[in-house]
Amino acid sequence: MRSQPGPLAPLAAPPSDEAAALAPPLRPPGALAESFASACTSCARCAEMCPPQAITLLADSASGKYLPAIDPSRQACSLCADLPCTHACPSGALQPMKVAAEVRMGVAQIDTERCTAWRGLPCRICYDLCPIPGAIELNKRGSGYVPVAGDAPCTGCGICQQHCPAQGAISVLAGAAAKVRLRPAPRDADSTPSS
Repeated sequence: MRSQPGPLAPLAAPPSDEAAALAPPLRPPGALAESFASACTSCARCAEMCPPQAITLLADSASGKYLPAIDPSRQACSLCADLPCTHACPSGALQPMKVAAEVRMGVAQIDTERCTAWRGLPCRICYDLCPIPGAIELNKRGSGYVPVAGDAPCTGCGICQQHCPAQGAISVLAGAAAKVRLRPAPRDADSTPSS
């Protein structure tokens, strides 16, 4: 068992709707960790260059600006091949990136109380749609398989959250919340099923 979580690490307790509303917004790929709000000029060039239109501007009460954010429940980041949003930023608030697998916007986490597979019904949508090979694994549990953190790091793109049929089962934690250390689900000796 690994000592740190990866994507879809089980939550210790389901997040409340109030806690979710207070969570920091998910910033676009390449966002500066500490000085994003002060560096961003709210020019919206990143949003204009986002092919899936995942980036929107949200009011930020702390800075008094409209800042770019991604809401995976509405539209996940598709991790475009050339990450055009990062190259469009004139202020440096988004650092240019070339490799999607190096993006770190947040960490996807699963609420095992809400997850269809963890409730004993067949589902592997998050596993099948995850763009990062090895970020999500399926482990044997009873007569089925459940999604757990894989060895590859989660980008926080939110594709799993957007497509999950169980509302609220997957959430992408951003900012400091994404650094919380949680234990991944125990692994069974059985192997992952093939696609």
